[in-house]
Amino acid sequence: MGHFILHVKHQFAAARALRDYEGRCANTHGHNFKVQLNIITEEVKRGYQLDYYEVKMYLSEVAEPFDHQFLNEIAPFDSVNPTTENIAKYFYQQLVPYLAEQHAKLQSVTVWETDEFGATYSE
Repeated sequence: MGHFILHVKHQFAAARALRDYEGRCANTHGHNFKVQLNIITEEVKRGYQLDYYEVKMYLSEVAEPFDHQFLNEIAPFDSVNPTTENIAKYFYQQLVPYLAEQHAKLQSVTVWETDEFGATYSE
């Protein structure tokens, strides 16, 4: 049997200042971050394994504490540099257990800080 790769996206706005960075991004600035989940599900007779809406709701809950906030002041980014790479890793780690309960595997998480720049994390 084959499998599917499903995509679920969510967007949130936040400000940050990169630590140990020489350039303009060391200053406080904002982004409309886009988080994309790439989820592997097995092919099943009923035609779907996951309810997109339920996954989107859980993803929204994970993102909620960061929306319209200064990331440098919120755990884990109060001690971890709030790079796009680290944001992608954080979302990945938060969503793996939830998706495992749904009998799905998180292939990767991509976080876009602009339409042109993003980072993907996977294990």
